[in-house]
Amino acid sequence: MQFDHPIAAKKMPELSVGIDLVALAEVAQSFAAFGERYLHRVFSATERSQWPAGDLAQMTRTCALSFAVKEAALKALGLADAGVDWRDMAVQLTGRQAIGLSLHGRAAELAGDAGYQHWHVTGSVAAGLASAMVCAHRNTTTDVAPMTGPGTHIHENTP
Repeated sequence: MQFDHPIAAKKMPELSVGIDLVALAEVAQSFAAFGERYLHRVFSATERSQWPAGDLAQMTRTCALSFAVKEAALKALGLADAGVDWRDMAVQLTGRQAIGLSLHGRAAELAGDAGYQHWHVTGSVAAGLASAMVCAHRNTTTDVAPMTGPGTHIHENTP
């Protein structure tokens, strides 16, 4: 969905939710098939720098969770068909307690045009899957508390 026309942005819901699941095995296969090319195509240097070095299993979980967050964000913000560069969405994983999501470039422009400026992110890694949910809230004429800060959580259950 493109937001090139201001009326299109007004059709977006006040609250929008995106959910995604990513199989850890698929991420591992992408690593094996494409190596660094896969990582550089989907993740920014800042994102890659926060991942554990030398632990392929943990890196796979982290990469899968970050990818699930990005997919969920595309859905919640109505950007799935907008041609947004994966690296215009940056996922920050701060330990086992929080997930941050920042938008840049075209992703930030289109989300802003649609009125989405606040979101919550949650995610989990368990049973061979990474899951993520993003709840985005549009600015409205009513006084709504922003959905930012420490209310974003990550839960990881690894065998």
